[in-house]
Amino acid sequence: MESESHFAQHATDGHTRATVLKLAALFHDIAKPQTKFEDETGRTRFFGHSEEGAEIAISRLGHLRVSSKGIDMVSKMVEQHLRPTGMKDGDEWPTNRAIHRYFRDVGDVAIDTLFLCMADYLGAKGPNLVHEQWLNHARMVGHILHVGTSEPVSPTTTRLITGKDLMAHFEIQPGPEIGAVLERVEEARSAGEIETKEQALEMAANALRYLAEQIAPESCHDGSK
Repeated sequence: MESESHFAQHATDGHTRATVLKLAALFHDIAKPQTKFEDETGRTRFFGHSEEGAEIAISRLGHLRVSSKGIDMVSKMVEQHLRPTGMKDGDEWPTNRAIHRYFRDVGDVAIDTLFLCMADYLGAKGPNLVHEQWLNHARMVGHILHVGTSEPVSPTTTRLITGKDLMAHFEIQPGPEIGAVLERVEEARSAGEIETKEQALEMAANALRYLAEQIAPESCHDGSK
């Protein structure tokens, strides 16, 4: 992906994606003052500042008569700017499944938010930036970008299995678990973890077994009342 051409695209209100990204950068930490507190170790925290910042951005940009699309783009970036880093598991890079879920949830501004995440990292470190740590962070973001933009499964592609397949194969009735299982299967397919109907049914069997185990203790608990 060529970042220069991506950010040169028209976004909204006559402005490019680059301008909208700068606007998101302006708002991304705006809620830090009201969410600041010290935990038991004395470390300063800002829990919820991204979500609260998104709400502030929606309000302020509305007063400025920014288009609904522009408001959606900025608020989504502000809300999600910590997510790329949060997808890591310790020192392990995000899994393919987590990356595809990120691109699905963040949608049109998934790429833009990755760049905001890098800018946020640089701003937070400031003069204390360690070059090797920055390179590792940039490589991690590059990995997310590569996986998320590499031959995604088209939404129009026929599913490996359907709800009817699940009900027939496992002899179960319609219910919310059908949708939950299909979502897991599609996530795994998008991440390249499964490719065939047989693999999808095997994953579905494991998912249904897990859901049944979660429901069983609750049923026993309810019956003991």
